[in-house]
Amino acid sequence: MTLHASTLAGSSGRLDQNVDGAFGNPFGYLRLMGNVSRAGDYQDGAGQRVHSGWHKWNSDVAVGFTPTPDTVMELTVGSGDGNARYAGRSMNGTHFERESLGLRFEQNVLGEVLESVEMQG
Repeated sequence: MTLHASTLAGSSGRLDQNVDGAFGNPFGYLRLMGNVSRAGDYQDGAGQRVHSGWHKWNSDVAVGFTPTPDTVMELTVGSGDGNARYAGRSMNGTHFERESLGLRFEQNVLGEVLESVEMQG
């Protein structure tokens, strides 16, 4: 089992939180990843508010099957969204929705001529 988590805090309400954890055995694994990031508008050197805040999040899951030490079959699913205010533009970014689905197959140690094969979709 592995787990990595971090938090970053800063001025103007900046707060980033990340987590990435995985556990498994010789036959497979499960990996969970996610983050949330937000910040408010900031003030320039003259004390004027700069339209610049954002909020975003995403989460991803990977499930892997490893029937042999040299074979990996992995399914990934992810989702995320957010919004942003832009200082130099007349429009804000209000919708950054993301959905993903992936499949990967990897076979290593195939022989002397072909070392490995990887397919992704």
